[in-house]
Amino acid sequence: MREYILSFHLSGVRVAKSLYGMITVHAVLVVLSLGDYSPVRILTTIAGTIVFISIAEAYSIIVGRHIDKKSPMHARELMRVWCESRYLFLGSISILFFFALAVLGFIDRDMAFVLSYISSGITLFGYGLYYGLGAGERWTRSILMGLFNATIVYSIIVLKSIF
Repeated sequence: MREYILSFHLSGVRVAKSLYGMITVHAVLVVLSLGDYSPVRILTTIAGTIVFISIAEAYSIIVGRHIDKKSPMHARELMRVWCESRYLFLGSISILFFFALAVLGFIDRDMAFVLSYISSGITLFGYGLYYGLGAGERWTRSILMGLFNATIVYSIIVLKSIF
């Protein structure tokens, strides 16, 4: 089973980018839940957040490499950097999906929030399990890593409800 899970091609850097993107988007989602915004506005805000985070990630990598190498990057390297930044989007697909369903009228806005929170927790748990197993950890420790990741999402929700 471990070999099957690890056979998916997500390197540590890609998982890290996806975690970063997902946690950032989730924080934006929690802030949006405080207002009375339409599903269309929430969907476009989340999509815009993903795009701008990806652009910022790609730009920061390009600047860093330019400083390190003392020369500009070639077109092939620029394309590779841009393609790598798409992993910021990977963890947020379910959030976009649920709000697209709300825009289309299949579910209401509140249900889209609930399903987004649940799917975010499950996805973060899966990432923790994945990188625990990928690092050679035992199943029990990998499960704890997954639970820690899921706790991040739910602690943001708890903080929102307190304040």
